[in-house]
Amino acid sequence: MAFSCCHCKLITSSTLLYLFAIVVNLLLFVPRRSDVTAALVVMPKNPIMKRTSNYSNVRIELFFKSIDELRERARFLSSRGVNSFNLVNKNNRDELRLWMDVLQEEVPGCDVCCHYSLKYNKSRKKDGARLKLLNFIEDQNKLAVKNDILLISGSGVKGEFNSVSALEELQASGRVEDRLSVAFNPFMPLDVDHNDEKHRLSQKIKTGLVNKIYIQFGTDLERLRSSLEWLREIQKEVETKMAVCGSIFLPTKKLISQQKFRPWNGVFLNEKFLSSEGNAKEIVLEMIQLYKSFDCEIIVEAPGIRNENDMKILDSLLFESSELSICNELVSTDRVEVQKSSASKNLKTQNYSNLPKLLPSPKVTNDDLKRPAILLFGSHDVRLHDNVALQLACMHTVIIPVFIWSSTEQGKWGVRGATEVLLKDALKNVNYSLKDYDLNLICRAAENSVDELCKLCAETNAVAVYFNQEHTPESRNNEQIRKTALANSGIVSIECQSSLLYDPTRLLIEPGFRGGHWGTLMPFMRACKNQLGEPRRPVSTTHLLNTVKGPESWPYSASLDDIDLATINGKVKWDMPIRKRFPMSEKDAIFNLNTFFNDGFTKYEKERNRADIEWSTSKLSAHLRIGTISPNELYHRVENSDLRYDEKKTFSRRLFWRDLAYFQLFHFPLMRDRSIRSHYDDTQWVSDSEGVKRFEAWKQGRTGYPLVDAGMR
Repeated sequence: MAFSCCHCKLITSSTLLYLFAIVVNLLLFVPRRSDVTAALVVMPKNPIMKRTSNYSNVRIELFFKSIDELRERARFLSSRGVNSFNLVNKNNRDELRLWMDVLQEEVPGCDVCCHYSLKYNKSRKKDGARLKLLNFIEDQNKLAVKNDILLISGSGVKGEFNSVSALEELQASGRVEDRLSVAFNPFMPLDVDHNDEKHRLSQKIKTGLVNKIYIQFGTDLERLRSSLEWLREIQKEVETKMAVCGSIFLPTKKLISQQKFRPWNGVFLNEKFLSSEGNAKEIVLEMIQLYKSFDCEIIVEAPGIRNENDMKILDSLLFESSELSICNELVSTDRVEVQKSSASKNLKTQNYSNLPKLLPSPKVTNDDLKRPAILLFGSHDVRLHDNVALQLACMHTVIIPVFIWSSTEQGKWGVRGATEVLLKDALKNVNYSLKDYDLNLICRAAENSVDELCKLCAETNAVAVYFNQEHTPESRNNEQIRKTALANSGIVSIECQSSLLYDPTRLLIEPGFRGGHWGTLMPFMRACKNQLGEPRRPVSTTHLLNTVKGPESWPYSASLDDIDLATINGKVKWDMPIRKRFPMSEKDAIFNLNTFFNDGFTKYEKERNRADIEWSTSKLSAHLRIGTISPNELYHRVENSDLRYDEKKTFSRRLFWRDLAYFQLFHFPLMRDRSIRSHYDDTQWVSDSEGVKRFEAWKQGRTGYPLVDAGMR
C-alpha cells in the first residue's frame, strides 16, 4: 500500500527507482533498535558464538579497584571480542587467585596471564620467597584452565631472589613448566644498562623455562627493532618456542600529562612522544607495525581499556596500523607502466587502480609544492583516513584545511535538517583530530562560497585547492563554477574521488539486455569491474599529516557554533537524539565497523531484515553519507573476510547499489522530481484533507503500522 499527500508532492512516482536504490542501501546500513517491536530478546550472559574478532592477537592489562569493577571490565571487554587479559601484581596483598577465578567465571576459557612480582612477594623467612613462588605455581597447576605466570623483578636494583635466580632454581630442581613468562626492557638509554638487560634475558632463556617474553613500553624504535632482530636470532638457537608480546600505551592527553609529571620507573619516553597526542600516536602506530612484522602479540598496558572511548582509540590504532602496512607494502612494489599500442587495444589491460597514488597531481609543479595549498572539506568526505584530496594536498609543505558553509546554496536537495546535525558533529571531530597534527580547520560562512574561497586563497597565498567530488547535479554545477573562478585567479583546482567506489562519469553501459536491464545492479556491477577494475584499496593518509605544517599565521576562522549550520531554534532540542544515536567521527565509524564484523556480519545474509536484532545491519549509513568512513574501507573489509562468497555476497553488493543510485542520478538529474519512465506520471496520489491527515499520522507515529510508528517515535 502506498500513499502520499499534498505536502509530499516531491515524492512523486518519478522518484520510485531512485528511492528504491536508497531504500535497499538503507536496509544494509541503518541502525536497528531492539525496542521497535513488542518482543523482548534476552541474550545469555556470555553467549558462545563464532566471532571474527579483530583482537585475537591483542591482550589488555586490567586495572581495577574492586571485584565488581573487575567483573564489569571483563564483561565489557569480552562483549567487544577481547578474551586475553593480564592481571597486574602491585603489592603482596593482591588476591591473584580470586581475580583469576573471577575472570574465568565471567569469560569462560579466557587467556589469562597473572603477573607475579618477586619484589612485592618477599618473605622474612629463609627460602620464604622461593616457597611462596612454588606454592603459587602449584596452585595454578591445579586449575582446570592453566594461566600464564609473568615473573617480574621490578626496575632498579634486583633483589637476591629475582626472575633470573628463580628460573635457575626451578631448572635445578628439575621442574618442567610451560607457562612461565619474563619481562624485557630494550629501551635502556645507556649501553651498559642495555647490554646488562640483554644478558639477564639470555640467562632466563637458557633455563629452557621461558614460554613468552613481554617487552616493556618505550619510544626508541630503532633500539626496539634491533632487539626484535636479536630475539629472532636467539629463537633459532634454542629448542623451546618462545612467543613475544610487545607493550603499547594509548596515546591520550591524560597519559602524556601523567608521564610528564610523574614518569614511571623504567619507562623511557622521548620528547617527541611527550610533545603532543599526534606525535605519540605516530610512534605507537609505527610500534604496532613493527610488532606485527615480527609476529608479536600486543598488550595494552594499564590503565588499559576501561570504556567505549578507550576501545575506539584502540580500534583506531589497529585500523590505521593495518592500512598503513598495506600502503607501505604497495608503495614498495615496483611501479609498472602499461605500454599502450594499437596491438594491445583488444587485450584486457592489467588494472593498477588498487595501488595508492602517492605522487603529486600532474597539475602542480615542484615549485607549487613549496607553497601553501587549501584542502577543502565538503559534506561527503569529513575524514582524514583514505581521503584522496588530503593525500594529494599533503604533497605540499603547507596546507590549510577549510570548510565553507553557505545555507543559501543548499537549495532543495542540499544539506538540510538532520544532515546538518550530522555534518556539524563530524566537522567538529575532524577539527579535533587535525589539532593533533598542529593544524586547524578554518570555518567560514558566506552567501557565495566560491567568492569566499577565492578570498581565502588570496589571504593565504595558496596556489592550489584540493577537494573531493560529491556526485550530485547541484554539486557538479558548483564544482564547475569553483574551478572556473579559481582558474581565473591563477589557482589550480584538483578534484578527487573519495565518496564512492567508482566515479559515475567514467562508466559506460551500452543499451540492450545482457543479464539485466540497463541501469540495474548486475549490468552496472559488471561494467564497473570490467571497465574500471576492482575498487582501489584504502590508503592510510593520516600519517602524511606529520609531513606537513600549517601557515605561519592562520587566517580568520569562525566557530562552527557561530555559523548557521544546524541552528536549533525553539525549546525542542530535536538534534539531541540524533547526536546521541549517530555520533559522527572516524573513531565512531571504525567502532561500528569492527563491532558489526564481530557481532553481525556472519548473520547478515539471513537476518538483515530483523529489526529486533542488534547489529543485524552495520549502522554505517550516516557515516558513509557524511564520509567519516571510506566506502573502499568497508568494501575491502568484506572481501578480505573468511566467509564464503554466498555468505557475504548480499552485503558486498550493497555498496554497488549505493554507487548505482549516483550513476542513475548522473544520467537522470531530474529523477528526483520526474519519472524516468513517463507512464508513471499518471499515478494517483492522496491529497487534500485526507493527505494532510495521513501525513500528520505518519509524523506522530500513528499510522497503525507498528514498525513504521516505532521508527517515528
